[in-house]
Amino acid sequence: RGWHWLGGGETVVLSHFHEGDFRLARVGLRTRDVADMGLDSALQPAVARDAPWLAFVESSATYSLQQARLPASGPSAHVLEPVLPSTGRDVLPALAPDGDGLLFVSNRSGAPGLWWARLSDPASLRRVAGVAPRVRHAPV
Repeated sequence: RGWHWLGGGETVVLSHFHEGDFRLARVGLRTRDVADMGLDSALQPAVARDAPWLAFVESSATYSLQQARLPASGPSAHVLEPVLPSTGRDVLPALAPDGDGLLFVSNRSGAPGLWWARLSDPASLRRVAGVAPRVRHAPV
């Protein structure tokens, strides 16, 4: 999601996908060293030629899960309700066949992870330990 030369022409700053998020890294072209710059959700870096400044796009849109009851037939007038509110990005929801269990990917704890909850018991919300999903396909 973008790159830019760093002064001297032997290093670039680039945005790369790492553990579910785009991050900036310095890459030494001769040494092949890659150093994470500690910037989350960072895209399209631009480096000032004559000053120690970096600009980038911070992709920080919040994606929230919503729920709506499907009508048996007729017009699809839905009443949306938030599901397990978060200030992070909640994506790729997968409902259990009974409609109560929910799996989804979220960075609500600061890092992307797989989360599970029973919708009938919001206090059951927990992160599934040891799972760092790729954000491409919904959990099954």
